[in-house]
Amino acid sequence: MEIASEYKDKMLETSRLGFIRKVYFILSSQLLLTVMMSCISIGSETFLKFQIENQWIVFLSLAISIVSMLLLVCIPSMARQVPNNYFILLAFTLGESYLVSFISGVSSHRLVLMAALMTLGITCSLTLYAMTTKTDFTTMGGTLWVISAALLMFTLFGLFTDNNIYHILL
Repeated sequence: MEIASEYKDKMLETSRLGFIRKVYFILSSQLLLTVMMSCISIGSETFLKFQIENQWIVFLSLAISIVSMLLLVCIPSMARQVPNNYFILLAFTLGESYLVSFISGVSSHRLVLMAALMTLGITCSLTLYAMTTKTDFTTMGGTLWVISAALLMFTLFGLFTDNNIYHILL
């Protein structure tokens, strides 16, 4: 009986690590696409001009992002059906990537691109860690919650300051 329990625990740990690796890989891919779209918008004046002249695409992207998010959150069966969930997630990613690309093209190029690249770098390093580790780091939820709350407060405070060093640190 004890051997079966140990085997079951090992299988649960293995499947949880596999799930974590899959999630981080998908997230890294989404962020990479977002950074690439932002680079195109910043680097190509033709594409930026297209985005500015066709702002209806921004609103379409926003609608696609909201609808796909609602589909995944409000209809759990749809979120669990392969490959439908991947197509919905792709639609969400394309919508968000276009929105970030537009924002980075019409606002402060360096700050948006820097934030996107730093987020991608952190996520890729976590993905690398998740792909190579045998330990379960999901038990650090409390620590992650506190750090996330502190970052949120730091970000909200940053809305009221125009300090470039502060924004770079953020």
